[in-house]
This record gives sequence, C-alpha cells and structure tokens, in this order.
Amino acid sequence: GEMTYLHPKENFTDTSSIFITSLGLDYTFKNSLMIQFEALYNGASLDVSGFEQYYYMPLSVKTISFTDYTFFASISYPVTPLLSGSLSGMYFPSMDGFFLGPNLTYSLSANIGLSFIAQHFRGEFTEGITQKMTLAFFRLKWSF
Repeated sequence: GEMTYLHPKENFTDTSSIFITSLGLDYTFKNSLMIQFEALYNGASLDVSGFEQYYYMPLSVKTISFTDYTFFASISYPVTPLLSGSLSGMYFPSMDGFFLGPNLTYSLSANIGLSFIAQHFRGEFTEGITQKMTLAFFRLKWSF
C-alpha cells in the first residue's frame, strides 16, 4: 500500500489538500500465472466531462484517477516463452463505469518485442448518458 498527502507549502492554511491512498495484492502461481488486485482512493475532485477529455489531459499525481474510488484487477500468463497475454480491468463505482484492457506481447528477439494493446472505457459522466471509448495500439519495444 501507499499513502500520499499533498498540501501547498506557501499557504499552509489553504484547505485544498489532497489525500491519495492505494492498497494492492499480487500473487504468482507456480505455473507463472499472475493475478493482481488494487484499490485506489483519490481525494482530488476532477471536473471531467468524458473519457476523451481525461485521456488526453496532462496527467500528474493529483489526476491519477477521475473518480474518488477505483478498483483494479489483472491477470497475466506467459502462453509460450515468446508469447504472453494479459487482461486488465478497472471498476469506477461512482460512475458505474469500467475499463477493459487486453494485451498480447510477442518476443521478436532477445531485446525486441511487439505488443497489441486494446483499451475500452465505458461509464456515465452525465446522469443517464453512457459514454464509450475504445482504442487499440501496436507497440514495438526495444530494450537496451
């Protein structure tokens, strides 16, 4: 777990302090299957009207999430020595929303990998109006 308290040092009487905390658990089985669970509380309130606005805004520790509570789960498994896959998900209770993110990575050589990453977001930023956003990427990664 981790806790962060952010408060302006110039104006100590300012009440705009922010408290952020997270708690996580992960476990790797003997067959290399890994599961991970996280819970996040962010005391900062963001005025965000949609996934696209949040996705493209400049991020900082204060904008780590757009809801007060976020719950995360992930499962990953090396299918073969060259191919691994994972599925991540998040739940945003205050907006009845979620994120799903499948990922496949193939090792092309000892230090080059090719990944396919998809991201799907769904939730209600405005009462009664459901928003969706889906993105997909290919990533070529060189480790040196």
